[in-house]
Amino acid sequence: MYLQLNPSEIITDVELIMKVGNRVFDVTSTSNNILIFDNLHFLNGNYIFSPSTIETKLYFFNCKFYKGAHEVFVITGTYIAYLVDCVGAYPNKVAFNSHRTDESSLAVEINGRGYGD
Repeated sequence: MYLQLNPSEIITDVELIMKVGNRVFDVTSTSNNILIFDNLHFLNGNYIFSPSTIETKLYFFNCKFYKGAHEVFVITGTYIAYLVDCVGAYPNKVAFNSHRTDESSLAVEINGRGYGD
C-alpha cells in the first residue's frame, strides 16, 4: 500500500485493513506528517517505521505487535514517536526497539508491555 497526498488534500477518516504475512512492513515519511495508529494488530512480520524528518510525529495507541521476525516493533531515523498502551509479544529478539539518526529524535513508551522474547 502506498498513499501520497497532494498538499491541498486532507484525510478525515480512514479504515485500513491489510494482511502482511511474513514479509517486512516498512512505513516511511519524509514530510511534516502526523501518523496515528489506533487499535491496530500486526502479526508475523518485522515492522519498521523510519521517518526522515523531526517534523514527522508517530502516535500508536493500543496497538499490538506479535511474533516479529526480529523485534516486533522498530523505529529508526529521525522522529518523534509515542507508544501508549501497546503490546509487543513473542519476538525473536526484543519487543520494542528504537534507533535514531538524529540526536533530537524522541521515542516515548507509556504503559507498554513486552513479553515472550
